[in-house]
Amino acid sequence: MSDDLDALFRLYGPELTRLARNGLGNREAAADAVQEVFARYAALDGRTRTGETIGAARAFLHRMLRNRIIDTQRQALRHGAGAPSETVPDLLADPAPGPFRQALSAEAATALRAALAAMPARPREVFILHRFHGLGYAEIATRLGIARNTVEIHMARALALLRDRLRDFADTPLP
Repeated sequence: MSDDLDALFRLYGPELTRLARNGLGNREAAADAVQEVFARYAALDGRTRTGETIGAARAFLHRMLRNRIIDTQRQALRHGAGAPSETVPDLLADPAPGPFRQALSAEAATALRAALAAMPARPREVFILHRFHGLGYAEIATRLGIARNTVEIHMARALALLRDRLRDFADTPLP
């Protein structure tokens, strides 16, 4: 894995560093974010938390970096460090969706609500606190009186259930 990780770093490190610098606006923070992403990737040893094999390393690294940038900016907002970088919305969504995207978005929102309603209570609660309220796993664990690892398990279960229920939307090509 070490040789593979080194090859991945040589191949994608500069690209990820540029993205992180654009998203975080700081060379040191960008370098730290990229280092953390590769460290977490190495710790996964080729498998996701749910046990699935990581298929496309580049896409997986991009997703991990995007999540890291978002988490860093949320943390900065919580601690009063100012507004998030203007480049982050570009990572998240199209600022001017067309009619097709709007219709798909409304349909996806309805499907998401239905998927959340069908989900067991604890994974749903963990998912909502993390994704919609921006709480970290440690904060959720404290709030719910459960272990941090249990929060991670509930989050993984929620994501797996959502992935299964919303698979049709992931396969829909956008214009």
